[in-house]
Order: sequence, then structure tokens, then C-alpha cells
Amino acid sequence: MLFTVSSYKRVSVKRVALVGNLNNSFSAIMKWLRSRGYDAHLFYRPFPHYFHVKADTFDLAYLDYCHEIDWLDRGFRPANIDVKGIRELFSSFDKIIAQGDEASVINFCSIPIDIYFPYGTDISKYVFLPHQFSVWEKIRLFTRKNSGFSFSDLNNGTSSKYLHQAIKTAKNVFLDVSNPEFEGMLHKIGLEGEFRHVPMPFIYYPEYEKVFAVNTSPSVHWRDAVDELRRSNDLLVLYHGRQIWVNRESKFAPKENDVLIRGFGEFIKKSKGGVKAHLIMLEFGPDVQFSKELIKELQIEENVTWLPQMYRKDVMYLISQIDIGSGEFGRSYLTFGTIIENMVLGKPVIHFRDDELYKDAYPWLYPLINSKDPQEISEKLIYYSTHKQELEKMGSEAQRWVKELFILKPLQQIEEVLNG
Repeated sequence: MLFTVSSYKRVSVKRVALVGNLNNSFSAIMKWLRSRGYDAHLFYRPFPHYFHVKADTFDLAYLDYCHEIDWLDRGFRPANIDVKGIRELFSSFDKIIAQGDEASVINFCSIPIDIYFPYGTDISKYVFLPHQFSVWEKIRLFTRKNSGFSFSDLNNGTSSKYLHQAIKTAKNVFLDVSNPEFEGMLHKIGLEGEFRHVPMPFIYYPEYEKVFAVNTSPSVHWRDAVDELRRSNDLLVLYHGRQIWVNRESKFAPKENDVLIRGFGEFIKKSKGGVKAHLIMLEFGPDVQFSKELIKELQIEENVTWLPQMYRKDVMYLISQIDIGSGEFGRSYLTFGTIIENMVLGKPVIHFRDDELYKDAYPWLYPLINSKDPQEISEKLIYYSTHKQELEKMGSEAQRWVKELFILKPLQQIEEVLNG
């Protein structure tokens, strides 16, 4: 079935609270729900700054439905949480969708969560941190000047404890199909509610389509630099995720983006200047310097441009100008932020995907430039640099997949919960 805007039935207005905003995901869902007649409001911590709602919108009207909260400004300290006030605030909402640290506070206040959307490190790391302070930690915090922690705080336990409980007791937990190892971390929690493979529709694409269609000079950072890169090159490849391939902070963290750099370097060497090509990356992640050193070693500095970490609306304009977007080359994932942002604007992606993991999850899978090692990347860049029409067709099909199966169908599944 093709899911379109007209597929949705209007319902009596329900108030929905979206609590948390990792990667601006919930601000997008808030926009989607408001466009469908729900009185949806976002409650979030604008930290870090690129998670502020302004980073993902050109429309000031949405700010009327976005509410900054200060529950965690000084860390998770239960003694300072206004439980009565928070309960009163959310008592006027029919349904609550939550994630992240804010969900810890919601759980501490004994407020039921109707849908929890994991975002990544919450289930791979944070819920498995100690749930109680050790004796040494209690002594350290009590003896540290102006620590701000009370005996009640330390006796109640850590934020990890309440995040674990928030996920465990949520009525519904929605997560897109990923890989057995990652999903296994979620099920270790012992979910009491219903678990379903439902993607998080984290981007409100109508706003970007509207702005980019009518405005050739949208108000974004680094537009002149991006436009010049487009004018000066035949092939633009973008990787706008974290630089992390040396650092092993967790087994799920590495993106193995050095594979892309090495493959691009091999492509430049083999093309011998026959193709004006450029790799664009953001100064984001713990291994930026390692990547810069690798680029220097490969002698491709003239073919690589670094841009500062950007707001999503800046990134989306950048994506609108490139030819190929890049994902990850370590573990297989079907969907994640960088590739969805590329595909929703009709750009094909190059990354690693093990199709055996997903053949039964969707009626069909989006087309991609499936690559695992530098040689594969090099060979495919050589091919597609002279077959641009195939890239455009691939991007168009990937865009259809994202809109139909990653955004519109999941929105219907969210509405089933909201209307239940």
C-alpha cells in the first residue's frame, strides 16, 4: 500500500507531548503530528546547541509549540526535581512519546510513557551503567565543594536507573530493524510493553522541499562555499557523520569512515585528474585529526574540503547540492541519520548493508551503492562518475522508499497508538 498524506483519517484533537529531542528527531515528529490535526508539543533540553529547534526549521511559528525544560541543567538530581509540577504539566496531555535523559525524569515522576523511541547509545550504553552510586562515589560527592548533590539524590540512584525503567515499562517501544547484536542490547532490558519494528520518522521533509523549491538562496551557513564546490566539480561525495574509526569508546560507536577516505583516495589516484571530484566532510567526532592525517598521507588534500559541524538545515542544503551521500562501513545498519537525510532529498548513498538481515523486514529495500572496502568504493566511484543518470534514478527510488516506508507508514503506526 502506498502511504500518502490523504491516507490519514482525521481524529478529534488529542494533545500529545513529545519529551526529548535527540538529533532533532522529536521536533520533526511534532511537526508531522501537528500537520495531521494533533495538538502536539515538544518539551526538550536545547543541549548541545545543534539540538535546538532552530537548527531544523525555517519557520518561526513552530517555536510556539516548543518548550525548553530545565530539569537537567545541573545534572540528574532527584531532590531538585519538581515532581508535582511536572505531573501537573503532563496531566493535560492524552499521550506521551519520550526518549533520552528527559525520559528518565518522566519515569522518576511516575508518568506513563506511551511510546519510547531508542536513539542509539541509550540502549547500547547508558541503561547499562551503574544504577546506584558506589560508596566511593557517595564519599566523593559529599566531600566535593558545591557538588549540589543531596543524600536523597544519592539514595535514589543514577539517571541510568530511571532510563532503564522508562524503556522497560513503556507501553510501546519502537525501533527500526538493525542488526541482531544491537537489537539484542534492547531486549536485555526485559521490555514489559509491546515491541515493534517501527522506524522513527525523524525528518519533516515538506519544509525542506518547499524552501529549496522556491528559494535558490536559502538562509543557511556556508552557502557560498557549498555553491562554489558545486560549480567547480563534476562529482561531489559527502560524509556528514561523526569521524570515528580509531576511537573505540564502545563497540557500536565506530563508523569506519576511514574506509571511505581510502576508497576515495584510490579513486582519485586511478582517475588521474580525469574527473573533477571532491569529498566533503564535517569537523565532527573524536577522530577528525586522524582523518586529516590520513588524507595528507594519501596526498588528496586538494580533493577534500572540511566544513564546520552544522545545523540540520545547513546540512540539508549541502545535501541538495551533492551527487552521492555516504553512510558507514562497519556493522550493517538499514537506516540511520546521515543516509536518511541524503535519501529523503533524492540522493543515492554509498555504505555497507547486509541484505540478508532485512529481506523479510520490508516489501522492498532501497537501492544503494553497497560497498565494504576501499577497493569496492574506488571501483564504484569510477563507474558512477560517468553514469550520473543511474545515480539520479537510484536517488529517486531511495527517496520513494524513505517517504513511503520510513516516514509515512511509521506515522500511521504512531497514530494507531495515539488513537487507541
